Amino acid sequence: NCEKEWYTSSCPAKGRKKRRMKEVNIYIGSRGSTTKLSGAYVAVIETQVSTHQGKKTEPATLTIKEDIEGTNNEAELIALAKALGRMRKPCILHIYTESDYLAAGFEQGWIEKWTANDWKTSKGEPVRNADEWKKIAEKIKAHEVSWHVKTEHGFRSWIAREVDNTRKDIS
Repeated sequence: NCEKEWYTSSCPAKGRKKRRMKEVNIYIGSRGSTTKLSGAYVAVIETQVSTHQGKKTEPATLTIKEDIEGTNNEAELIALAKALGRMRKPCILHIYTESDYLAAGFEQGWIEKWTANDWKTSKGEPVRNADEWKKIAEKIKAHEVSWHVKTEHGFRSWIAREVDNTRKDIS
């Protein structure tokens, strides 16, 4: 069974070539508020790429940032959706976020519950940010994901400064 193996769509059990999936780190930071004010997000995608000879790898990063009209939660969701939109093949994703809300959607099974409940909360109310959650749920299912919430990493301070520099003045 190849479902939980760290391989691309090829399956060694079926005689296909074995290839290890690429590992990708996604670091997300945002600033906003609990109301519809100006906010911003920064997402950094980090992976290893082959050199032109293909014998060595070197780190590669891509930064995505945007000023938005929305809450902090919306900024986190949009940042992850944009980062996932850059993935062309299934990967092993390590997602670093400051948002308990974002990680809980997957780690605590909120997505499955909302899907089964026609995108309504347990109180029967529409799920906030449902469109963004749906985009992410669709994009993330091809990947093997581990969540790192409020974990120290090398981009943490830089992202915080970059988000503050990107963010519109909300005073």
